[in-house]
Amino acid sequence: MRQKPLDIFILIALASGVCSGVSVIVRPLGIVVPGLCFGLALCFALRLSGVPLGLGRAAILIATVTLGYLAAFVTCLLSMRLPGWTNSGFISGCLTGTIAGGTGAAIVALSLAFVVPRLRSTAPFVLTSVTGAVFGAVLDNVGTLISDCKSLGHPIDDLITFPIWQVAVAIAIAWSLEKPGQQDPQETGYYEG
Repeated sequence: MRQKPLDIFILIALASGVCSGVSVIVRPLGIVVPGLCFGLALCFALRLSGVPLGLGRAAILIATVTLGYLAAFVTCLLSMRLPGWTNSGFISGCLTGTIAGGTGAAIVALSLAFVVPRLRSTAPFVLTSVTGAVFGAVLDNVGTLISDCKSLGHPIDDLITFPIWQVAVAIAIAWSLEKPGQQDPQETGYYEG
């Protein structure tokens, strides 16, 4: 019996989130590896869900998801420098997390639309982007609460927050894939177009 995409995406994104959380312990790795992990995880989840990607499309997805993580990282850092947002607590965390999470998820959604024909409509883009933005706010505030806790702190915050965001975004993608009548003829083989 074939697993539903939702089950596959949740499990693989959870593993990717934990790997991402571990990767940021080593400073230089944390700049690229979380995006790389999530990109690889999405390729694997798509394949297990019956959406095979050729080598070219898989490489594009991995590269653009990695760039999406970098963009979210930079966006987070830049948004913390906006006037009035620094050290303003919960609201600042919500705004920063929303901007960064939404940016990263929007790039993931655009990447998926490029490589998976079934995801080339507005609904998957909006669902994935909004989910990333909402859970970006959650990630930012939960991460801050955990890192401020003397008994937990870093790297426990990353081991919890990366899986939260990646699983939430993966659920949005899986829901978009499960939409009936969305099978594209290009997805039945290793079409590279």
